[in-house]
Amino acid sequence: MKALTILSVVQTGLLILLFSRSIALEDELATRSQSAPATTANNPIFSPTADNSSRQAYSSIDEGQLRRIIREELDGHASNTPNTNGQVSQSASYDPATAAEQQYQLDQVSQRIEYFSSVGNISDMEMVDLQMEIARLDDAGRTAMLRKLTQAMNSGAIDGRF
Repeated sequence: MKALTILSVVQTGLLILLFSRSIALEDELATRSQSAPATTANNPIFSPTADNSSRQAYSSIDEGQLRRIIREELDGHASNTPNTNGQVSQSASYDPATAAEQQYQLDQVSQRIEYFSSVGNISDMEMVDLQMEIARLDDAGRTAMLRKLTQAMNSGAIDGRF
């Protein structure tokens, strides 16, 4: 019984010490956070006490200028992307060297699929590598090679996972 009383007193003393230390740490943390400048306080745009002159400098662009800038960016982006029919827009030109290179890559991927069909299986790393090669193809080639790979896997000619 005497041992339990001593342990209770020691435990109570340690709890009081822990509680007082946590209060001291909270006070120290509060002091440090008040003395350290916040990163947003140094930025006049995000500062809650900033005057409106710095904010007005960024809002001096009128609606017409903003629309013109957005239109230019959209026109620049639209000239580099395919249209809804899957054809490249007028600004892109047909390059026979690129077409020959695409055909070469298409033949390489087709040969690899035929190789894996003859072997009968494909490892996960080989599948990832093959999928990366297929991703480099143009849309028509990509569709054809994915179809060929899927048919080979569904027929059981290639045992592997997508």
